[in-house]
Amino acid sequence: MAQFIDTKYINLLSPRLERFQWKKPNLAACRCPICGDSSKSKRKVRFYFYEKSGNFFVRCHNCDYSTTLGSLIRHMDGNLYRQYCFENLKDKNDNGIFVRKEQSEPKKPTLPENAVLDEIPKLSELSSSHPAVEWARSRKIPKAKFDLLHYADNFAEWVSLIDPDANVGDDQRVVIPIFSRTGALTGAQGRMLGQAQAHGREVRYITIKADKDGGRLWYGLERVDPDRPLVVVEGPIDSLFLTNGVAMLGLADPLNIPVGVPTDKIVYALDNEPRNKQVVEAMETLIEAGRSVCIWSARVNGIKDINDMVLKGIHAAEIESIIRECTLSGLSAKLAMKTWKRV
Repeated sequence: MAQFIDTKYINLLSPRLERFQWKKPNLAACRCPICGDSSKSKRKVRFYFYEKSGNFFVRCHNCDYSTTLGSLIRHMDGNLYRQYCFENLKDKNDNGIFVRKEQSEPKKPTLPENAVLDEIPKLSELSSSHPAVEWARSRKIPKAKFDLLHYADNFAEWVSLIDPDANVGDDQRVVIPIFSRTGALTGAQGRMLGQAQAHGREVRYITIKADKDGGRLWYGLERVDPDRPLVVVEGPIDSLFLTNGVAMLGLADPLNIPVGVPTDKIVYALDNEPRNKQVVEAMETLIEAGRSVCIWSARVNGIKDINDMVLKGIHAAEIESIIRECTLSGLSAKLAMKTWKRV
């Protein structure tokens, strides 16, 4: 009965969900109502409704938003949520005892030992002709950073060691391990090689959390030098070109800094995307809070991020110099933002 009610309310919610479609009786997909999904391709669909043990849950493979169906309905429509709760209250057994009080998240996985990384090789241990190494070279990732990247021949099989409930493909991926400030493995990001698919849709990056209740993952925390300026970027690969950089894996709540990170030394260098609503909103939030933000100059117009700048022939040291020169705060940052958004 619980699954029937969930299906009914997913259908009631579906007119508000862009490109919504049932793929199977227990699986539906749409564009993410939280992050908006891809800003470049309106055809990408990476938000999924999936059934587990008779109840539905949701997850976005773009922003990593993950919760119960009830929580999503409550977020989107308070009135519909009250109807949903009322209908569930009528879902009783023959003795009149309420069977389904409230959905719960899938079981919390045990925090894995860092030893799970021993199951997959580092890029530095692979031959120079290996596809993962060739991909890293194609992105001009410094060879000295190959020790920070791993390779999984079967991503789903390896991910099951961290999260047995994860719904990912069994394709080949470069694995980017994510650690806490103290060096404990907190998750990983898988970067596709070739034409990786997820439910019929390409998903370039898939992020897995070891602890679903642990909040947003930050990449590179274990390598932070607290005595030097710290550059915060969006993507892990971009951070590999910086002397002291971390990636915050998502733009939601950019002011929420992990404990132990020196906030007074942070400079935010988000992607150079003046047409990206999420990027612009995050930068404006940071500026209003008095944080130091890199407002990219005309020197890199049209170049999306740090990795692309490297691919365009700009040396990493020069990029760090550009970041220093373009770092602003307060009124000067607000004025520079107006010019940057018109680019």
